[in-house]
Amino acid sequence: MYRILVVEDEQKMAATLEKGLTANGYKVDVIINGLNARMADISEYDAVILDWMLPQIEGIEVLRFWRSKKYTTPVMMLTANDTVKDRVFGLDTGADDYLGKYFEWDELLARVHALTRRNANIEIINKAEKIIYDRKANTFTENDNDISLTSTETKILGYFFDHPHSIVSPTQLVRALWDHGENPYSNVIARHIKSIRSKTQYDPIKTIRGLGYRLRLK
Repeated sequence: MYRILVVEDEQKMAATLEKGLTANGYKVDVIINGLNARMADISEYDAVILDWMLPQIEGIEVLRFWRSKKYTTPVMMLTANDTVKDRVFGLDTGADDYLGKYFEWDELLARVHALTRRNANIEIINKAEKIIYDRKANTFTENDNDISLTSTETKILGYFFDHPHSIVSPTQLVRALWDHGENPYSNVIARHIKSIRSKTQYDPIKTIRGLGYRLRLK
């Protein structure tokens, strides 16, 4: 049974999400404010549904904190702020998905299923064609040969394997992998990705023009 954390302060919406997800086989916990959400260990969950507008601490700031703590649990932002600018900002901050509050249940369930499946199929999705990521050893192999990556390149490629179905922007990578306060030069991500590609026969990272990058899966 997958565990879902719902962070939502509107009582009716929280109850609806809890009831609907429970009816579809998920184990659901609910948090109603940003302060308690910020203190939650989301590594215990398979996915999080996070409201943007929360009392005490806004959801986007909670998400920023979680990502600064290197939590990789998939997070779907749920909010009435559904402009393109808001969606881009949410994804750049570390959200894996984004859904407006006026949603259809089938769509929400499909998105939650996709997020939980990402964690469940860890051994399958860690094989991007011929490249395999050994999480315990923190190493990559291609055709049974070690890929000689720098520590930063390993972190970057590992982030893509942790977010296999997500489009990842350069800003998102910098915020996730560099310590707060560091300011790497503007094209640091492009340079590292170019280096990763030069060290592999099979290019594991696909460029999504104007948006960022995504892991190249079968």
